[in-house]
Amino acid sequence: KPPPVSRLTVKQQQAEAAAEALRVHEAVVAKANALAPHERPKESVFWSKFGGAWLEPLLEHTTLIDARYLLALADAGGIVPRWQELPEAARITPANVWRLKAAAYISQLPVLVLSYPWLDKDHPDRMGETLRRVAPVLRAWLADVTKERSEHCTIGVLWDYTSLPQRPYDDDGQQARFKRGLTSIDKWYSHPYTVTLRVTNALPTGAEYTNTRPYERRGWCFFETHISAIAKNSTCLLDLNELKDAEQDWRGMMRQMRSSRR
Repeated sequence: KPPPVSRLTVKQQQAEAAAEALRVHEAVVAKANALAPHERPKESVFWSKFGGAWLEPLLEHTTLIDARYLLALADAGGIVPRWQELPEAARITPANVWRLKAAAYISQLPVLVLSYPWLDKDHPDRMGETLRRVAPVLRAWLADVTKERSEHCTIGVLWDYTSLPQRPYDDDGQQARFKRGLTSIDKWYSHPYTVTLRVTNALPTGAEYTNTRPYERRGWCFFETHISAIAKNSTCLLDLNELKDAEQDWRGMMRQMRSSRR
């Protein structure tokens, strides 16, 4: 008689998912890093024209996450890690920001800024439900970027929990980085050509979360919504709750999720 199959704990499953996502993502990054400078896709003229260069200094204290890594995590059943556990391969840095520069569109930079409600104080999405909701949007946008630009291009994602150091800090440098990043967080949302994705959907129900206030009653969400609406381009303020067909292409998704400025 075979021994009973032991059930993995949620944390074990998530650890395995994180390892699998990293394995998949590192292969993608290695392929891009193997390119000689002259083999890389050229920087799009729209990167500078629509203010991409203005965002580059912010990378010194705020980490953008490679959307390809987030998709690998979603596919593996993982959850977003806090900044301290984010693999180096998943970070958009000044050294690899060329992967964004080549992906810029007219009136739209390849930067997604997430506005969503945290579900618990110590982790905003401990069951990965928000990640899986956002995944179809990232997948469609990446497919469009790959088709129009290059397979080595990507989307940079600002996800506060993973973009800034979280408590407990390992050292004073992490706390200082958090403060600098928080002080300039408005610049990512208010930029006219970054894409703010508002996750105004009904809250996930896959666990007993400790914070069940809806999006409209969250202070940070209120701030992010209004600062994003000051001067945002019409194709760059999106509401995930308006997405009715997650199987359509990026252009169709944008038309469906388009949110008017208040």
